[in-house]
Amino acid sequence: MTRHIVVVAIPLWGHTRPLCVFISKLQKASKCLVTFFIPELLLAKVKAEIARQYEKGEEDLLASIRIISILDSNRDNGDLPKVIAAYTSVYAEPYTALVNGKELTCTTGKVYEPAPFPSAVILDFLAPYQLHATREITANRVPIFAWVTGSAPVIIRYYCPENVGGLGDVVGRAKKNLEEKGGVLERYIEAEYGNITGQAIHIPGMPPMYDYECFPQELPFSEPLFNTMEGKLFQTLNDSDGTIINTSEAYESVFIETLRSWLDEFNKDFYSVGPTIPLDFSAGELKFESHNQSGQLQNGEVNKERNASQAEVELFLDNALEKYGKESVIFISFGSTFWPKDPAFVEEILNVLIEKDFPFIFAYGSPAAKLPDDLKSSPKGLLAKWVPQQYILNHPALGWFLTHCGQGSTTEALASGIPMICYPFTSDQPFNAAYLSLTLDVAFELIHIRTGALGTRPPLRLGGSTKPLSTREAVREEFAKVVDDARGAVGKRKRANAQRIKRLLGKAWQEEEGGLEVRELKKFVDGYCVDK
Repeated sequence: MTRHIVVVAIPLWGHTRPLCVFISKLQKASKCLVTFFIPELLLAKVKAEIARQYEKGEEDLLASIRIISILDSNRDNGDLPKVIAAYTSVYAEPYTALVNGKELTCTTGKVYEPAPFPSAVILDFLAPYQLHATREITANRVPIFAWVTGSAPVIIRYYCPENVGGLGDVVGRAKKNLEEKGGVLERYIEAEYGNITGQAIHIPGMPPMYDYECFPQELPFSEPLFNTMEGKLFQTLNDSDGTIINTSEAYESVFIETLRSWLDEFNKDFYSVGPTIPLDFSAGELKFESHNQSGQLQNGEVNKERNASQAEVELFLDNALEKYGKESVIFISFGSTFWPKDPAFVEEILNVLIEKDFPFIFAYGSPAAKLPDDLKSSPKGLLAKWVPQQYILNHPALGWFLTHCGQGSTTEALASGIPMICYPFTSDQPFNAAYLSLTLDVAFELIHIRTGALGTRPPLRLGGSTKPLSTREAVREEFAKVVDDARGAVGKRKRANAQRIKRLLGKAWQEEEGGLEVRELKKFVDGYCVDK
């Protein structure tokens, strides 16, 4: 009988994109059937990303992944928090129909035939409501696995016990407060995660840092949003049967062993399966999109804008390679959500690059992004709301990546052998920045860009007495020195370290090399995807 895996994404592309790659690898290794529940908001992207993992002649395998939208794209006018809230409430009905052998109807109108009873469910670690709905419908008959896209250190911090640098039983303490004082559980969880004592965090394998360094930026949106997310993480990891984490033992082995040991105490399975990068990663997105005749990515004006951006990026990088040589360009991106609260810091960074004759590509995809018109037309730079990041990272002209240090961007940079300049905001980003710059020595971290009451407190690495200045002048001076160091001996050392990790990550999925991630995938396939 064909084994059947159910996958549940959430409306966050940074979480879903690597999940597409992992599910494709899983399906190709096991020939199992996959039902992939997603919001229609991501339907075109998911179809395209999964198709990208299959080569010519593998059409039958690709057809075994059923991508089913369960939330209309027009719901709540694309307001992401509302979309996420609405998405939690629509899952139970199609899952119930699936396990009862009924047809499923996508929001596009396409009807899918009944499928075998699932052998496992894989869902995003920020989807505790879908997890609890799954438990209510199929009890313990179907094992549930949490898909984790954050870096391992942040999972340790927000899930593991105090003796390894974690916060311990946050939810337990919140429930105790609820019993004693009444109120709303989520508010107590937020208070626990936002509780700052000024103590140093000691996570095995991580540089020590003060707890307030987890919040280096004053954000334009509410920090409790992220505290609640960490509460969801705790619930999902606690209530699932196992964890699948998108990171690699090639560069996070100490953290992974800490997590594995902790989860073993509760008889929970643990799989590290990173880096989940596409089959054609070294060629970047442009190769795939130029051969994609299905028109699945986008359409209308958005597609025209992307095609124009792609052409501009290719021309800019090729011209830079000819004029300045290899490793001459810096790529800047804060992801699709984050943006510095003080845009003057961005202006200073770009002014330094222009003055030092350092060509740059700047992707400003955040809705909060604001740039002066004179910077948008600089001959030294290319600025666009969207660019093909994987293509840029693998182009020979690319030398550095100034990044917010989200897990996806960090992984892609390391898999490309590109050293980084770190500008973290929140969540796993401060952990990644410290680990990349101080332990792996593949990055510089900017310090004087920190803002807010917490961000401007003294970092432990500076002796606990020197404060970030958080001024235009300090940002300019610091970044100018980083640029000079990046072009000198320090930069060469960091680049060599990044190239070394690239080689290690390249072996992770090579079966002939005994790749770690190949073995982890086989363990999951043998347990849940093939008949015994």
